[in-house]
Amino acid sequence: MENTKAYYCTAWKEGCQFTIWKNTLEPYGVSLDSKIVKKLLKEKKIKDISIVLPQTGERGKATLLLSNENTGKLEWMDFIRNR
Repeated sequence: MENTKAYYCTAWKEGCQFTIWKNTLEPYGVSLDSKIVKKLLKEKKIKDISIVLPQTGERGKATLLLSNENTGKLEWMDFIRNR
């Protein structure tokens, strides 16, 4: 399901706490939309997303992962700097 701030579990009334916050990737210059969320739910990862590291401003590509914890936590891996 979706509201103005997040994508969340359809069983939230029964206590499911799965939530992906829409603004969670903003520090990396990525807008989270339903297309990305659907792909993450289906494939658990998306390769070669263009990002900007908030700490250094470095630009590059990375793989976005949906954590296996069933919480909606997103993680980055395999960052490659643009040349």
